[in-house]
Amino acid sequence: MGNLSTHFPAASSVNVLEHLEYYADGRTLETTKGNVTVQNVTSALNLTSSYQDFDGSVIEYTPPDGTKNLHYHLDFRGYYEDGNNIMHIQAYLDNASGTATAIGESRHTKYANANYDNFYTIKTTLKVGESSEDIAAANVGTWASARTLKWRIREYSSSYEYVVNRQVHWDGGGVDVALRPLITIIATK
Repeated sequence: MGNLSTHFPAASSVNVLEHLEYYADGRTLETTKGNVTVQNVTSALNLTSSYQDFDGSVIEYTPPDGTKNLHYHLDFRGYYEDGNNIMHIQAYLDNASGTATAIGESRHTKYANANYDNFYTIKTTLKVGESSEDIAAANVGTWASARTLKWRIREYSSSYEYVVNRQVHWDGGGVDVALRPLITIIATK
């Protein structure tokens, strides 16, 4: 019958170069390219009809050498302000000129009538080391120094209001609780 390694051979190499997962609580992370202090979220974020940085998601980051794919995830809570609410969210990466550029594949719109204390996981993946940089297509050229990763968010209009990093219903009551987002960054070969 054989042993387990006959049926389940060991992987020839590990593909994960770095895995960071943290709440946006102001901690300092030790990365392969140095220490990075993350944002500290202490209150809810009331959205407007203009894009704004998603509190807690902004990080100056340099991936490890050899990174081919960078996975960037955002887990957060949201709560409606109106009976009908719509939010839009997209990932951004500063390009070489320092101008924030939306990553097209990560655009996300959420609509629901009376979203109560919802939990969202939003993800994007960047291809690193591409011959030409096209951030909207999630292609990144050389990434050898810190660049700004972040999510940007807005509500559809003042008639479709939304709040993030907040939960209202807790322990049987209507308590307004600020909740930090959870950020995950995974660099792979």
